[in-house]
Formats: sequence, C-alpha cells, structure tokens
Amino acid sequence: MTACTIRVEQTEEDVHVLRITGGLGLATAPALKRELLAAAANGGSFAVVDLARATLLDSTPLGVLLAASKLLGRAGVALTVVVDDPLLRFVRRSGLDELLHVVPADAVDGSGRRSPAVADVA
Repeated sequence: MTACTIRVEQTEEDVHVLRITGGLGLATAPALKRELLAAAANGGSFAVVDLARATLLDSTPLGVLLAASKLLGRAGVALTVVVDDPLLRFVRRSGLDELLHVVPADAVDGSGRRSPAVADVA
C-alpha cells in the first residue's frame, strides 16, 4: 500500500478540508478519525474529506466516515466526501451514497465547495 498523507486545510472560516493521498486503510483510519474530530472541535460548519487522490480505501476508513458523519451531524457540521469516478461507482453500487453525502471530484472547487458550474450532483 502507498503511504497515506492527510493534509488538512481550512479553506474558509467554516470549511475544513482533509485531502487524502495514497492508501487509506486499517493503519491510517485512526489519523482520519482524529482529524475529523479536530475539524468538529475547531468550530467549522463544513468538513470535506477529499478522496480523489486516494489509491486504496478499505472498509475501516469507510466505517470511520460513517461514524464521523453521525457525530459531526449532531455537532452541526455537514460532512461531504469527494471521490473520483471509480470510487463513485463503488459508492453508488454499495448504497453508501444513501448514508454519506458523496460528490464527484469534478463537482467541487479547490475549497471543497460545490462548483458553481455544476448543478445538483449527488
């Protein structure tokens, strides 16, 4: 598995973006959880997990995303997961898009917000 990097950015006052590069699996899921909890604690209204450059995603971080979505929602933080096309197809086939707010990578701008050029996508 390729090494995983989680880069955290605060693109706007209320938007925290976690950009994932490399393989996200069992060993790196705790770091994802820690960063998502920190985003909630820092008072943002939106958390974006950008998986467009993730090379591997196993079930452990998916579980973290599902649990974080519920926890963040209770704290008033909306979680969006950005994925590339192959992962988007998987998410839709598995039904995860009914449990998580998932958008294709080409539907958001660099700040993690929905691109104005893209109509309603999900």
